[in-house]
Amino acid sequence: MQRIEELLKVVADETSVSDPNYRELDILSDMVAEYENIHHTFAKSKLTDVIRLRVYERSLTQVAMACFLGVSPLRMSELMQGKMKPSYQTLPRPLPQTQH
Repeated sequence: MQRIEELLKVVADETSVSDPNYRELDILSDMVAEYENIHHTFAKSKLTDVIRLRVYERSLTQVAMACFLGVSPLRMSELMQGKMKPSYQTLPRPLPQTQH
């Protein structure tokens, strides 16, 4: 990882793909990505979990999130209790983005 950090300081977007530093960084990056795919896989988040996270991050009530998403408070309650499985196709509006 230290070598990658060093290479990131000398390789830029404009660096030629034939540059030895560029090639080394490319190879090391691929090796790290392959290692992470094997040893550090993450389960996909359920949409309900993502909605709960947005409610928490924005300090919203379920009713406020229901209004934002364009669903009824009853549907939002069912969703949060796991009685209904949401999908990106059934929600009229996209989820609010996280605040950075």
